[in-house]
Amino acid sequence: MVKREKLSILAKTETGKPAVELPLDPVRARGVGLRLSEWKRITEIAGELGMNTHELSVWALRYFIRQYAAGEIETETKKTLPGF
Repeated sequence: MVKREKLSILAKTETGKPAVELPLDPVRARGVGLRLSEWKRITEIAGELGMNTHELSVWALRYFIRQYAAGEIETETKKTLPGF
């Protein structure tokens, strides 16, 4: 008699460490308020790159986070209220 192994749809199919370490925290969707002209340009760029606007927006924000963390983004605080 052949002994059958129980298989699970949720079982891991690969062993070992993944090539890229992914964060364990959950993804949370947030809206981004941009001008219509800015969304139009994002849509155009996404089309040029073969992506959709969501993919491009996620990539751009994650790129910014990496650059900022690496000290590659220069920021300058400007006072905008009179008298300050």
